[in-house]
Amino acid sequence: MSLYLVKDCASGRVATIPDEVMQPFMQLVQIAPTRIRFMPHTFDYYSTGNTMVRITSGILAGMEGYRIRVSRDKCLITSVGGMTVAIKGIYKESFENIDEYVRQRREQLSAMRRPMPGELLSPLQAQIDESFYEPHNQLDLMALSESVSFWTAKAERSVRDKRFDEAAEVALFVLEEAGSCLMRKPGNMEVGKTEDMISACCGTDKVLEDMLRSMDVAADLKNIIETGRESLMMRFPFLPISI
Repeated sequence: MSLYLVKDCASGRVATIPDEVMQPFMQLVQIAPTRIRFMPHTFDYYSTGNTMVRITSGILAGMEGYRIRVSRDKCLITSVGGMTVAIKGIYKESFENIDEYVRQRREQLSAMRRPMPGELLSPLQAQIDESFYEPHNQLDLMALSESVSFWTAKAERSVRDKRFDEAAEVALFVLEEAGSCLMRKPGNMEVGKTEDMISACCGTDKVLEDMLRSMDVAADLKNIIETGRESLMMRFPFLPISI
């Protein structure tokens, strides 16, 4: 059998595929071809009205997706290498409801957190602080991403109601908390696992950018926002903040 090397057209170097990308394909290889069906829509298309689950045992362990009935068969709709596939027979595997896990985990770890000595938070900051904690796994990061999105939506409502001081306080503190959480994530957690949280933070920073461009926001508040963003960028360079 002959072996051939394929070059990356962009770099000219030998093309490589990261292990985390290949693992889902390797799992599919172990499944009977008759259980696999390629779907016509993107993965996000199937999210409406369906609950995200995570397979916890069997050859599909670790895969995440939606349980949907396709052509009378219960299937796991998942994304592999950018392709959406349906895998039949997931009733033979064990799975957990990710949404419920995220809710319980958030409540559990938030209850465990205690304020640091000398930590002074405003009432609003204290509420935000309860939504964040040190992540230990991928599902923790999903919960934290939801927290970022929840508080970002509150900041957006405050802007619409012209409560700009409140919007700035929420957005700046959410980025502070998100940056601290990502710094405390386990060292062996892949960088790709943080993408959802980084993406959520993009929306938070956009609230601040919109306020800086608004003619309705006072100059002194804009100075506070600019100073806060610069401080965040220096301490958490991985956050999506561009000055």
